[in-house]
Amino acid sequence: MTEYTCRFIENGDNILLLGPPGVEKAHLAIDLALEALIQGYSAYYTRCDDFITTCKKANSRGTTGRLVNKLSNFNVLILDEMRYFPKKLLHKSNHLTVR
Repeated sequence: MTEYTCRFIENGDNILLLGPPGVEKAHLAIDLALEALIQGYSAYYTRCDDFITTCKKANSRGTTGRLVNKLSNFNVLILDEMRYFPKKLLHKSNHLTVR
């Protein structure tokens, strides 16, 4: 079995897994998160559309800072299914900026 390192966490690096559906990107991301947990790090998994909905709700409630603080406590943040989130959530009029 391949051993994963969590060097990307210590280095502050991002990992972006790209490819067509069905090539096990989510499986690999979850394996990396599990290894991070085994090594004592923390991890948070969510789908992109759920993440955007959560951000929009926090923005409308004025709790964006609280959400950012919560998410900042995790060493690994996995945003899955990037290609599936609705285009209407990305429309400029929704005041959501992805950088």
